[in-house]
Amino acid sequence: MSDLSGAYGRILREMESKLCSGNEADREREWRNLMRLLRRQGFKPEDALYAIRELLDNRAGRGMEYHGAKDDCFNLPQVERMEIERQYRKCLDAAKMEFPYLFHIDVINVPARVADLRFAARAGEPLPGLNENQRSIAKSFGIPAEKYQQEVQAKLYGEEWHRMVAERFWDLVKQAGEPYRLEPAAVVYDVAAGKFYCELRCEGITQRAPFAAEVISAPIEHGDKEGIARAKEAVEVWLEEILGRLAPTRP
Repeated sequence: MSDLSGAYGRILREMESKLCSGNEADREREWRNLMRLLRRQGFKPEDALYAIRELLDNRAGRGMEYHGAKDDCFNLPQVERMEIERQYRKCLDAAKMEFPYLFHIDVINVPARVADLRFAARAGEPLPGLNENQRSIAKSFGIPAEKYQQEVQAKLYGEEWHRMVAERFWDLVKQAGEPYRLEPAAVVYDVAAGKFYCELRCEGITQRAPFAAEVISAPIEHGDKEGIARAKEAVEVWLEEILGRLAPTRP
């Protein structure tokens, strides 16, 4: 195996500096950015090789960011690539423990809003490439490729906003559940249905329950501080209603 002064070592140090070192806020920002890039490409964080490719190709985060890192990774001997993937998975396991909300929140059935479309058109980011199926759809309906790309981009912006809303719901559930040793294990936000489907865990017992998303999303969207306070109370009441089924240990 090559020594750590070559491409193998530089890639390991790049991954370490971005995903496993620094303060908590820096690590969270790097993982959040990487997850966003992977979602845009249709990959999961467990797709190690693709995740490493996106990490090395990203110029927005911290790290050494040396030119050609991605190409170097793919040109390494197989045994070294496997070791890099193994180290990435170790970082991923640690991140899932430290930032569970980045990995256990799914946002589904997101419609593209007009506001998202306008934002996508002026955001200045490169438009996402269309896959074969998307190109076929655009052609079938006579939609110019660039316009269809903007619609895809708009949906991505919309999804990120709804993901932020779901994270705030996660925070409220975690805060309200702490006295009962109860915590969120997963959240699916069905935007079209207007529901959070939350998986709650308490002392090895798991319960799934829905919650009306508008209670959280409306005050966030309108900057309503009193509404956010009411949302917090609503989450506490909701938890009280299902605590009996989870049989928590009360303080």
